[in-house]
Amino acid sequence: MKKLINENRDAIALQNGIERDSDEWDDHKRDSGYLYSGARLAIAREKMKTLDISQTAKTFMEASIKVEESARLQRERLRRRIIIGLTSFSVIVLGLLIFSLIQLNISRAQQLGSRAQAAFAQQNYNVALLYAYQSNNIYKNDAADLVFSQIVYKNFPKVRGLSGHTSYLASVAWSGDGQLASGSDDGTVIVWDLNSGQPAQMLVGHTDSVASVAWSVDGQ
Repeated sequence: MKKLINENRDAIALQNGIERDSDEWDDHKRDSGYLYSGARLAIAREKMKTLDISQTAKTFMEASIKVEESARLQRERLRRRIIIGLTSFSVIVLGLLIFSLIQLNISRAQQLGSRAQAAFAQQNYNVALLYAYQSNNIYKNDAADLVFSQIVYKNFPKVRGLSGHTSYLASVAWSGDGQLASGSDDGTVIVWDLNSGQPAQMLVGHTDSVASVAWSVDGQ
């Protein structure tokens, strides 16, 4: 009973408060500054259906709810704009970071390409090849490609031609002490004199092509 009396007392107090505040709102030409908002509106809205209030008070509550909902939608739109803005900013920053890393790689590759060209100019071809290879591994570039193209055709000693077989070469083998032997479709095996480029020894007797040659462990 006591609880019921207290609840009725609270409801009556709330009803009187709404009536009083709605009259004040009406007296001030329904200025939105007099409307309920926040927790106060939430409490009044929850109890409004059980209250016997005037039409002015109902209009006052409806106006309060409408303004509160409009403010909520504005906050939601602002929140979405902020999220979109932050997302766009993050994408831009990420794009700039990726671009910077690419530019850094390009710059590093060009530096290595320049070093390759400098080593090439000093006829240090092994170093030039190493720099050019590293440069193109980072980012393919013209400086490294130019070194590759120049080195391949101009700067390594040409191998002496070996003349002796009369048909296609089928197999070659190096011995442990640096001798070279070759077998050919002409049925011969030649051990070469690499200084002269001529056969040091020619082995004949096969009745068909020599498909494979090999040295024994002792170089025979």
